[in-house]
Amino acid sequence: MSAMVIVPAGALAAPPAVGSELVSSTYGVRPNSVPFFGYVPLAGPVLAGPRVVWAAQDSFGAWRIGDAPLRGATSPAGSVRYAPGLGPSELNLTASSTRVAVGDQVLRCARANCVYPSVVRDRLATWRYGGTVQTLESCPGKSCQTFRTCAGDYPRWPPALIDDTLAYFDTCSPDEIILRNLSPGADHVPRRIPTGYLIFVRGAGRFLAYGDGYTTVVYDRVAGRESYRVDNVYGGDVQADGKSAFQMYDGDSVLSWASPTHPQPRVLLDPITPGSSIRIVRNLVAIEEPGAEVNTATGLITREARIRVLRLDGSRVASARVNSLIGDFDFDGKRVTFATQPCQTTGIVVWAIKDRKPPMQSPAPCPAARVRALYRRRESLHLKLGCPARPTLGCVGRVHLVLYAGARFFPLGRQSYSIPYGHSVPLTVRLPRGADRFLARHRAARVFAVTASSPWGHGSEYRFFRLSLRPGRR
Repeated sequence: MSAMVIVPAGALAAPPAVGSELVSSTYGVRPNSVPFFGYVPLAGPVLAGPRVVWAAQDSFGAWRIGDAPLRGATSPAGSVRYAPGLGPSELNLTASSTRVAVGDQVLRCARANCVYPSVVRDRLATWRYGGTVQTLESCPGKSCQTFRTCAGDYPRWPPALIDDTLAYFDTCSPDEIILRNLSPGADHVPRRIPTGYLIFVRGAGRFLAYGDGYTTVVYDRVAGRESYRVDNVYGGDVQADGKSAFQMYDGDSVLSWASPTHPQPRVLLDPITPGSSIRIVRNLVAIEEPGAEVNTATGLITREARIRVLRLDGSRVASARVNSLIGDFDFDGKRVTFATQPCQTTGIVVWAIKDRKPPMQSPAPCPAARVRALYRRRESLHLKLGCPARPTLGCVGRVHLVLYAGARFFPLGRQSYSIPYGHSVPLTVRLPRGADRFLARHRAARVFAVTASSPWGHGSEYRFFRLSLRPGRR
């Protein structure tokens, strides 16, 4: 049986004890709040033992890392505020059953909407659930010469977390993996594993899988030696017994797997979409193949995707198509988690693969906002926009304003809005030049307002309002 739980704005509630769940949060972002292209203010979600963990960034640059239990609603979900403090940042998130680790790059643009922002600072931090944030590594961008011009190619911190052991690398010197045992009472001295040029690192049990250029290497960290390697691949994952799954290039992109006893790759799926994300757990391989991308009014880029779970013989366990996907996905052998944002509300989905389809947010069109008040104060119009409580999608779109008096019209402009469901927000529109002259000639003029939901065009909802213009308090 599947269930859906909507977390109200300002609260974090626990989902019920069922197989598939939808945990939604109203971490909406203001339109155009992030000044560079292609940025998604959500990291994760990650399945971490009895929890699902995710991170969302507000319009002021602070991240809130939330976690909710997969079973039982007796305790509230946890929430940690992680604030880089210097503006918008990119964040990598990983979690285990005992702790969370995040790596962030604080970015800054010399101009609006730049494609390649410069790095101001990098930081790696971790904490146990219920504990305090501990910074493990930090470096200002000026000391990391390798990404002074382009921050997006190789993020500094894609860490791997195995219980309390953290594996990570530094792109200032990406030729070694750093291992740190953070267990209480353990020796926290870093252990360094020499490698080639690192692209990613993943871990499970005693094994690490890391990308050395276009080669994936599986390393036994207990024995202290390489187990096997596979060439012509990019990305991948490893499970506790050393089996790995990866994307191999052989004319087309194919999904393959290998093991310490049989290191020769075996094809599972041919072809797959380049850039797919892969997880392997308990001899099951989950793959998320990205589809078309959609630019939304909040500045996000969402994507369509197909998620499949396969056995190692290639037979299918589960399959689903998902729209409005943001962030990453994860798999723990029984469940798949991912996030969607069709409108303003972000939904954290936990799908038990024994269920035929994952629970999703409402399929209803994104609702248009309601104009609840309008008055003039000096050279501005002040509006109050409200978003209905149902459906629990929130409101994202634009409001268009026009002065009219009989057959005469004067356009006032338009503004974007992003409103959590069941809430209202104020909005200010500065009167353009010529509006005072029009109002002086037509004292009985009224305001015609149109709210249009995103995405624009077919499927958008429109609402129309005719409003009297009243003066506001000075």
